[in-house]
Amino acid sequence: MSGSYTSVRSVNENDGDELFSKAEKKAKSAKASGFRSILGLGGNAAKVEEAAELFVKAGNTFKLAKAWQKAGDAYMRAAENYAQLPDLSFEAASKFADAARCLKNVNSEDAIVAMQRAMEMYTKEARFQQGAKTCREIAELYETMGETSKAAESYEQAADLYDGEDAKSHANQCHTKVAEFAALAGDFNRAIDLFEKVATVSLENKLLRYGAKEYLLRAGLCRVCLGDEVGASRALEKYKSLDSSFNDSREAKLLERVILAVQENDEEAFTDAVAEYDSLSKLDAWKTSILLKIKKNLKAQDEDLT
Repeated sequence: MSGSYTSVRSVNENDGDELFSKAEKKAKSAKASGFRSILGLGGNAAKVEEAAELFVKAGNTFKLAKAWQKAGDAYMRAAENYAQLPDLSFEAASKFADAARCLKNVNSEDAIVAMQRAMEMYTKEARFQQGAKTCREIAELYETMGETSKAAESYEQAADLYDGEDAKSHANQCHTKVAEFAALAGDFNRAIDLFEKVATVSLENKLLRYGAKEYLLRAGLCRVCLGDEVGASRALEKYKSLDSSFNDSREAKLLERVILAVQENDEEAFTDAVAEYDSLSKLDAWKTSILLKIKKNLKAQDEDLT
């Protein structure tokens, strides 16, 4: 059974090679005709489009055969041909996106190049939502590659595009990622600004209000990381006045107890507060990292006193 499956894949890949070869010939023919035309493309546009369509067929065939690199390359060539035709810019963007989806399986760097081309085409055509979505996908791929600086930059770009489209929920998610990266890199002031901004935006929207507590907690924990317990206490009171539902929430209780434990240099009280919160609302990786940093600072403070 596996032999026949391999055979089918091989046939599909061979079919793709033939289609790709035909597309190449058509593209070269179009280019040669273009050189002979004073207007560049002129009446040659039909040949360029035909070449693009053949590259798409080759890409589809390679995709069926799971020949991801070849599929990605074919879709890229299709996109490049479509990009020569002003009326088919959206088709070009779509094929760059198809190329990226295939290339992600074998070559993340090539996939990012394809996504960046797609994003450029989407924004050029004023399709900002799709541009933002593609930019966010670039950020997510950079994140899986461990390229946190590039990921943060792309999340910020995506957030700006979403903000321009008044897509508050998506923008908040991207701003939050930027804030998380900033905090983990030790830039707590920037993280605080972003978390508080996202909380404020959330409180202005009935559908997003519920999530504000989480952002206020994160901003507060970042303030504790700065070592300014007085500032953190003042911020806590400000957060309570901003969001009445924050007052009696688990998030406010955790922040209050963490601030008090740090003020009193009480590591046991800190551990109890975190454990109680975790038993009710499972800590995510980001909060765990930040709380471990606070605990480390608390230990260092204790050692200095002794």
